[in-house]
Amino acid sequence: MKILSENPSDHWGFLTLRDKVVLDLGCGRTWQQEPTTPEYFLQQGVKKVIGVEMWHNEKIWFEENVKDDRLLIFADTIDSSDKICTYLRDYTPNIIKCDIEGAEKYLEILTQKDFDCVEEMAIEYHSDELADMIKSKYKDWGFKNITFYEMPLFHQQGVLCLKK
Repeated sequence: MKILSENPSDHWGFLTLRDKVVLDLGCGRTWQQEPTTPEYFLQQGVKKVIGVEMWHNEKIWFEENVKDDRLLIFADTIDSSDKICTYLRDYTPNIIKCDIEGAEKYLEILTQKDFDCVEEMAIEYHSDELADMIKSKYKDWGFKNITFYEMPLFHQQGVLCLKK
């Protein structure tokens, strides 16, 4: 299966979103992206989106432009496994969308217990090493199925979707 654009319906359209709590790690806007991933998730009927983006100006943009009580935005850098665990513990998301430009490496030491609340996780990767790590760990994290989504327009990039 192929992802041909940054548009959220193409890029993340395979996620089962209705009535779910989504942890959107790397929720910031890109030049191609219309709507943003949090807006797309809200349009799909999620219960709540917890958006995390490292740039404070993105947090301000969302607060000023997306008026929806189901959206909670944080300006935060994912720079440790502990940060990811804090969001998992505090918000118990059913779905994780992870596009944090290499910081996905902090998932590696997490355990099945850390992912107890998560039913589905989609991780964009930017290196073969990261893809290999995810492929080697997904069963340890408690997921049963893995689907590869190729991004042919980008070298060494794709999305891995994990499901329980």
